[in-house]
Amino acid sequence: MTSRSAETEKGWRIERIPGRDARRDADGSIRLPLWLVRNGRHVCDGELRMSPAEAEVLHAQLTRLLEPVEVPGDSAGLERLRLR
Repeated sequence: MTSRSAETEKGWRIERIPGRDARRDADGSIRLPLWLVRNGRHVCDGELRMSPAEAEVLHAQLTRLLEPVEVPGDSAGLERLRLR
């Protein structure tokens, strides 16, 4: 199995597993499926386990990073997605 970064990435990477959704356990913890990749080749699968509070903090941080912001000089006044 080869990750999406096989041609361009060297070294170790942790990536989301395509097609596998995060899930909530019976105890309320959130599990995010990940895989470990070395030089673009799959090494093993794993999960990031977070408490609901940790997941909320991550959600807030990602939301802030993905907020639409006004682009200076945009004469139409449109908001565009720009990573901060």
